[in-house]
Amino acid sequence: MNDKKALLYKIQVCSFNLDELTLFLDTHPKNKEAQELFVKYNKKLKELCEEYNSKYDIISTRYYDGGKWSWVESPWPWEMTEVQ
Repeated sequence: MNDKKALLYKIQVCSFNLDELTLFLDTHPKNKEAQELFVKYNKKLKELCEEYNSKYDIISTRYYDGGKWSWVESPWPWEMTEVQ
């Protein structure tokens, strides 16, 4: 696995964890451990997305830092045959 794919995989793992924690916190809003994990994974996802944005391409406009706007220059999801 190359560096770009490895970084994308880490982003997917963090996103999945945040989705699961969101669902859990919907039913357990006072759970401190889940709240702490949510903050931890949210911070990690932000760091990973910023790293991906700076090294490769814009993965999310949420973490866009004002640098190169290459969103429309990349292949669209339906144009890719595999994760690049």
